[in-house]
Amino acid sequence: SNSSCPAACLSMVLEAVSPTILEQSVPAILNQPQDSLVLVLSRVIAWQEDRPAPNLANHVLSLVTALGRDRPNLVASVSQTCLVRLVQQVTQVTTCRDKLVMLVVLMLYGEQHSQAAFQSLLPFLPEVLDVLARDKQWAARVMLLEATQYFNILFPGL
Repeated sequence: SNSSCPAACLSMVLEAVSPTILEQSVPAILNQPQDSLVLVLSRVIAWQEDRPAPNLANHVLSLVTALGRDRPNLVASVSQTCLVRLVQQVTQVTTCRDKLVMLVVLMLYGEQHSQAAFQSLLPFLPEVLDVLARDKQWAARVMLLEATQYFNILFPGL
């Protein structure tokens, strides 16, 4: 199969699954090889770009949170692959913008040791903050501003 193609069927399953079933599946998901999980998450995030869906965004957020607790290196790998794409999605989609911001912030904090992750987002932050203000998504905007402030303290001079 083409590895650059989003996993449409997997995304549809994730979108339809109940949160309880997803939570029960996390231990089995965590046992998968890192390369496979990075590929799957990257594909699902790419699919979110083509077909934004609140349930899918919620499930991806839950999954990344669980993976971050147990396999932070995995989240760092996904972050390196998808962080800029996610930030760009925030400006393009409307249905689940707040969930995408939460995912961006989660990945940013998972990459605390990486100045490069934060720097990769800097060109997009003004537009993202403007879009969030126009949409009156104040909680998401504050969350992103707090992350920005934290990284400015962590990496002074950026």
